[in-house]
Amino acid sequence: MSERSRDTACITLANQTSIKTADIRAKICKINGYSAHADQNDLLNWLVWERGGNFNLAGHEVFVQHGEDRQRQSLAEALTKRAHSKDLTVRTYLPEDPLQWWSLEEKSNVIDLEAEQTRIETEIQILQSQLLNIRRRVN
Repeated sequence: MSERSRDTACITLANQTSIKTADIRAKICKINGYSAHADQNDLLNWLVWERGGNFNLAGHEVFVQHGEDRQRQSLAEALTKRAHSKDLTVRTYLPEDPLQWWSLEEKSNVIDLEAEQTRIETEIQILQSQLLNIRRRVN
């Protein structure tokens, strides 16, 4: 990805909010000792942890995308409630469409705005040309 493309690439959330990838300050960490099938309490304990009498969050934003909608909503509510009980704030996101689910694999769910604009402009030109040809045949 070019430097200019990197500046315009963004991720679009389910609520249509766009975040430039250049503005994201995140890192991917391997979590050892947790099962992919952890129960809700294990996940709550992972999110809100204590050290030296101070409560901390593993992350301020959590994307809940695995499972059925009812269970995802229940987990999101439990995460928010646990954080709130320790005077912490966490934002939860529940993508509605599996096509909107985020993958942490390189280059996935990242949109290059310039390339997308060029693609759409080209598609519009093609459609305009097709429309002109149809109008010529009708007249």
